[in-house]
Amino acid sequence: MGLPDERYDVVILLCATSSGETLDIVLPPNFVNRVWGGFSVSEKGQREWHVKRSGPNYELDPKKQLGQIKPYLSRLDALR
Repeated sequence: MGLPDERYDVVILLCATSSGETLDIVLPPNFVNRVWGGFSVSEKGQREWHVKRSGPNYELDPKKQLGQIKPYLSRLDALR
């Protein structure tokens, strides 16, 4: 996934599982600010996001260890 290299307060990742379920992962401002600089920037100027499922957990860019994101699954309070 990629996002233009701009500033965001909240990032919502919509991920499809192999079983067809759609997951909404709502990353709050404090998390976005903490991890933003850890992403690679593509030739198109986008920050590249990689999500990996590991058992019941979801991890953001595991090679860089940016953090577990399962706690943000369907957490809509960051949108208020």
